[in-house]
Amino acid sequence: MKKTFLLCLTVVAIFTACNNNSETDTKAPERVESNPNDPANLVKKLPDAADEAATAEMNRKKEEVSQPVNNITSPYRYVTTSEKYSIFGALVKASGVSKHIHGGHVTLLAPTNEAFESFPAYTKLMDPSNIEKLDLFVSNYVLDKSYSYKTLKTETMVLNHAGRQLRVNTDGGVTVDKASIGSEEIYTNDGLILTMNELFYIPEGL
Repeated sequence: MKKTFLLCLTVVAIFTACNNNSETDTKAPERVESNPNDPANLVKKLPDAADEAATAEMNRKKEEVSQPVNNITSPYRYVTTSEKYSIFGALVKASGVSKHIHGGHVTLLAPTNEAFESFPAYTKLMDPSNIEKLDLFVSNYVLDKSYSYKTLKTETMVLNHAGRQLRVNTDGGVTVDKASIGSEEIYTNDGLILTMNELFYIPEGL
């Protein structure tokens, strides 16, 4: 009888221990609140370094911020440092109109290098004996007021630095004295630059 009683106690003890372990295993883990300001969580919100699009955009913005802006202080500085307008820039630099362009808050109708294909004798303007023709040539491409591409389209006539009235036409594209002007506009701290695809003035006798 005593042995039977002890056996029953042992069975009850084993059953009770198993039951307690089962309750412990099924108990839901405590919920840990996430702190949004935790540095570890903030790092996860940043673009993944492996994300090529995010990395490229980040690099582009860094490059944009670090881009030198010394060449946009004036139309003079821009055209004398730009490859696209290197021919016109050299003529501007050699002319007596350069100081006016640099500080006059003007609009420069800047012919591209391709525009000079119709005027291969432009090199003769660099001859000291042709300084007056050089100044007149450059002056024809200077407007003593600031015109954006949009405001230029609203004009019918504009006065240039040489004292000539230039006719503006918007039929089938914008032209100045029948020479095509591009829609590109470059703002500087002291004036604007509009692109001329063609020359509208060529000195005589060259």
